[in-house]
Amino acid sequence: MKMTPEEFLNTGLLEEYVLGLLSDTEAKKVQAYIATHPSIENTYIDMQNTISNLAESHGIIPPAQVKSKVMQSIGNSNKIIIPKENNWLKYVASSIAIILGIISIISYNKIKSLATELKMEKKAYAELSSDCEKNKEAYQTSSRIYAFYKDPNTQSAILKGNEKAPDFELVSHYNKTEGQIALNMSSATDLPNNKMLCLWGDVQGEMILIAKLDPSIQDKIIPFDKNMTSLNVTIEDTQDEINHPDVSQLIASNAI
Repeated sequence: MKMTPEEFLNTGLLEEYVLGLLSDTEAKKVQAYIATHPSIENTYIDMQNTISNLAESHGIIPPAQVKSKVMQSIGNSNKIIIPKENNWLKYVASSIAIILGIISIISYNKIKSLATELKMEKKAYAELSSDCEKNKEAYQTSSRIYAFYKDPNTQSAILKGNEKAPDFELVSHYNKTEGQIALNMSSATDLPNNKMLCLWGDVQGEMILIAKLDPSIQDKIIPFDKNMTSLNVTIEDTQDEINHPDVSQLIASNAI
């Protein structure tokens, strides 16, 4: 049997084996499986002990006269005469208790199976909730971008590269009322490994860094100073902090 112990328990074969309901061929397969899986062997032993304990705890010693009457009936007519005493109800009760014990074993394994299914359902629900949260965030982002572009105060400015970067072009959409700008680089500029492009805004003669121009800013809404009067792109050395632009490396500029 090529099954995991959990899959094997879910088949109900072990319960049927304990109750003697399997064919010889099926019983041999179950025996082989028990012999090679310690966890199943432990479960099998537990089932046997449960049934044995139930039988012992509910077992009733027959009245003394039952044996003599049975032996007498066998000798007289080869027929067994059931005693008239009401003790037979106790035997029935004992049998019912054993059956209920067997049912409890089956129910235990069913509960384990349902618990496993519930765990899987919870995991699937958590993944679905995570996906929903991501979709919600994506929807909110899309809604903000849509509102930005539809706003009548949103304007556009195209920054084209000079002789230092003739193929460069940056499309900017800005809204001074909201202090927001979105950038779209329609063409890439080949730069040495130690260089990068930066976007600056001119505020009363002072250049303020708006963003480093890398793929992460594409089509994102970025805050910027409402008082900026121009946008400027420079080629800078790659470093963590850039406080002032290298004006000699200016490649594009446009008034806003």
